Amino acid sequence: MAEHYQSPNSFEHSHRNVRDIYTYATDIQNRIGRDEGNPLAQLLHFRDTFGCHVLVSLTAWKMLLDYGFDDVTVNMAHFLWGLYYMKHYPKEGQGCSTVGGSGGAVDPKPLRKYV
Repeated sequence: MAEHYQSPNSFEHSHRNVRDIYTYATDIQNRIGRDEGNPLAQLLHFRDTFGCHVLVSLTAWKMLLDYGFDDVTVNMAHFLWGLYYMKHYPKEGQGCSTVGGSGGAVDPKPLRKYV
């Protein structure tokens, strides 16, 4: 029987954490200022971009923090960059322009560093 990972807080997803991850995700998706209205639409956009449910990604993020990473050296945006890269495996130019979101394209050097 497969064991499931359960940290003390892994299933206590507060609204603040989900809001935080959606804030980073909407910036990467270049959807800031667009009111989705329907939470299901937000969920579908997230899954289409990053390849998993928002709570799965939040659980993986908490696992990283539990295993010694801190959110000073690895931030949530870089984590989402990695999820995006694993889902789409874009060429460097396309990846830089996508993860830059509303701020424009990012430099390839930090993309290579964090992804």
